[in-house]
Amino acid sequence: MLDLLVEHRRWLAVALMGAGIVSLFIAQEVARQRHLSRMSRECSEAKRRKG
Repeated sequence: MLDLLVEHRRWLAVALMGAGIVSLFIAQEVARQRHLSRMSRECSEAKRRKG
């Protein structure tokens, strides 16, 4: 029983680590998209002001 628990604990740790990495990657990607859209919006506003 204890052996089974230890085995599952390791798999649980691996699963949690994987989920953490995936969520980090998603958060980074979302932040990058937001940054890019903000930059492009500022760029188009600057063009409108100049023109």
